[in-house]
Amino acid sequence: MQLSRMAQRAGAFVPTVAVLAVAVLVRAMSWLNNDASGLITFAARMLDGARPYIDFREVNPPAALLLYLPSVLLGRWLRIPPEAALTIGIFAATAISLWLAARILEAASLLARWEGLALAPLLVAILLILPEYSFGQREHIALVAMLPLLAIFAARAVAKPVGRIEAVIAGIGGGIAASIKPYFALPLLFSLLYVVWTRRREPKAVLRLFLGPEVIAAAFVVATYAAVVIFAFPEYLQVMLPIARTVYIPSRLPWLALLLSPSVVLVVLGLAATAIIGFRTALRPFPFVFVLAALGFMTGAIVQGKGWPYHSYPAIALLLSVSCAVAIRRWPEFRTSGPYLVAPRAVSALFLIVGLYVISSVWFRPLSWYPPYVAAVMRLAPPHPKIAAICGGTQYVYPLVRIVQGRSVDEVLWVNDAVFALRLYGNADSADQDTVERYARSERTSFVRSLTVGKPDVLVVCKGWKAWALAQPDFAAALHKFHVAAVLENLELWLPNRA
Repeated sequence: MQLSRMAQRAGAFVPTVAVLAVAVLVRAMSWLNNDASGLITFAARMLDGARPYIDFREVNPPAALLLYLPSVLLGRWLRIPPEAALTIGIFAATAISLWLAARILEAASLLARWEGLALAPLLVAILLILPEYSFGQREHIALVAMLPLLAIFAARAVAKPVGRIEAVIAGIGGGIAASIKPYFALPLLFSLLYVVWTRRREPKAVLRLFLGPEVIAAAFVVATYAAVVIFAFPEYLQVMLPIARTVYIPSRLPWLALLLSPSVVLVVLGLAATAIIGFRTALRPFPFVFVLAALGFMTGAIVQGKGWPYHSYPAIALLLSVSCAVAIRRWPEFRTSGPYLVAPRAVSALFLIVGLYVISSVWFRPLSWYPPYVAAVMRLAPPHPKIAAICGGTQYVYPLVRIVQGRSVDEVLWVNDAVFALRLYGNADSADQDTVERYARSERTSFVRSLTVGKPDVLVVCKGWKAWALAQPDFAAALHKFHVAAVLENLELWLPNRA
């Protein structure tokens, strides 16, 4: 009898283990995106003594570098690629995050045991398979980090106690998430304000909420990070932040194009699917806290204004998770609704969830042109090549240099790329025009100098940039030392001329 019971308990985890195995297979056949690959490279260079924002240009604040530093350290310790270390870390963090969130929700009577077991494989698929090319991005890591804190907010909304240790751990995760990007504080803020609203008639309870261990832990992490930036990375505040504020941040899509982009449309579809599956159920503290967090992430994506897939991933993932939770919670109701209603209701919920998952998978799919691009570079370049790219996007350098075990000669022309966008979308501020042009000119000068000194083995020239580069005397002189060796879908590969 006891063996039978143990087998039955173990069998409940088979679907989760099966989905986890698929996730491992997917990651083994994939590669990290350009941002994660680039930040891993910069973190390694920083660990080797390079000065961030001085020895290499990087627009992101120090948290982006610090976030990937453990993967580099773990990779060197285990003698495995840091990409593998990052993947292992995210898988482990996801397991811990889901377990802790489920423990908190179950203790607060907001999630039944059977509901958690039914949700587990679905959430593993949403968190570890769905991201695809967004896997390992800062948004992905932030979402995993803040799930337990969102669960605590749901418990606080129904006045249920939370263990101090769980609260501190969840608060640390939320603080890490908010430190990665200021926009990531919005999901937590939206959820916290909802909890305050639910306890609005209890001033003492509201005060206890703000003095709770999870809030104090999160605030401590954010304050510590702010001190680290000020004292350990003054170059970011002095050198890079003015450039980001003047050039990078204003470079955004027009409002109409942004609102019609999949980044926003898929979130709206997720809200619609959740409402159709169970509007009233979704308005309960759990899962409504997670709906508000999704709206916070969507707000952050709109404020950033780039329309990139990974910016929308957390909101879409949360709404898919909520849709699954609502459908599972309503399943007993579906079963008792009569033989003519149970099938249509269940099929409708399944159709909405699977449909949103599939469409989102297309949005997050890896770049189809990348494998041929890497293969062409490996065919043309010597071992461990030095690579430079006259392009705007970092995907033309990273993860290429990591896959071919080469290194980049300077970075991409992201300042000039942002300036092009400012002009194209009419976002340029005339008062800052001279400053913007100075930043762009400085980047061009540095880049040409790197081409001359670094002598790359492969020069990637993106379509749309070739004519621009040849029209400038300094770039044209540098390009005349190379010749076109291959023409691909959206770029050309140039090799040095033989002496």
